[in-house]
Amino acid sequence: MGRIAIFTDDPGWHGKQLRLAFANLGYSSDYVSLTNCCFNIESGQNPIVIPGFEHALPDAAFVRGVPGGSLE
Repeated sequence: MGRIAIFTDDPGWHGKQLRLAFANLGYSSDYVSLTNCCFNIESGQNPIVIPGFEHALPDAAFVRGVPGGSLE
């Protein structure tokens, strides 16, 4: 079974529907906030840090919402 990261700060009704649709296709999914993600510049590790995906990057990503402000 593959895993999908759904990037959103407020899953709401639409997020729940996305999870259901992905599950019907055989994928598990997790909600993740973009503000909790970062880049890793240490060699030998995943270049992107996504909470809940520490051991392997997701098979796919769906960006449902981007928070306001700066993501620097």
